[in-house]
Amino acid sequence: MATCEVCKQVHPNDESAVLCGVAAENNRHAPDPDLITEAEYYQREIADRTQQGQPCQTQQWRLNCLMYEVNRRRRLSKMVPFRNSPGIPLEIIAEIKRRATGHEFVEFVERCVGSCAIKRGQRYWIHCPVHHEKGPSFCIYPEQGTVHCYGCHFDADVFGLLVDMPPNLKFPDAIREAARFFHVPIPEPKPVKQWRPADGIAARG
Repeated sequence: MATCEVCKQVHPNDESAVLCGVAAENNRHAPDPDLITEAEYYQREIADRTQQGQPCQTQQWRLNCLMYEVNRRRRLSKMVPFRNSPGIPLEIIAEIKRRATGHEFVEFVERCVGSCAIKRGQRYWIHCPVHHEKGPSFCIYPEQGTVHCYGCHFDADVFGLLVDMPPNLKFPDAIREAARFFHVPIPEPKPVKQWRPADGIAARG
């Protein structure tokens, strides 16, 4: 019998207690489910925009950073299997994207930027919050739910507006903020029990 210094529980042998500490450390480094969800989202977005002939360098740069971090955490946690509570479902993200169009999206951009948009033809224009300018070059595409600045070439969708501009929210927080604005309910994730060596072969002894 041995007591683990991490969980403070009694394990059947020393090996199980040591592995429990290793598992706790690796679970701490494991890829966050929201991080994986964000990477999967940008992979889909880039694939869709590439097919439409509208590749976005901002999204590609963000995906590269995300995949680097995901792979780094996977390398750190590969010694011990891990399980985390699931992230926000991609179906919820897709529903927010579906609702983030039309006049409501224009209102959302105005709220993020903090000023009113000017309608010219079928497009809406607003002063870019990313760089200083005299005239509005920040174009809103309500039918696509995207924005593009013709001055600094900043591209974003409903989530990018919250992540890449102040208040610079993390992706899960940006999803929840957009979900509140567009009235999309997000179900509470069910907790998943973390892996412990006492649950497996090491518990025998």
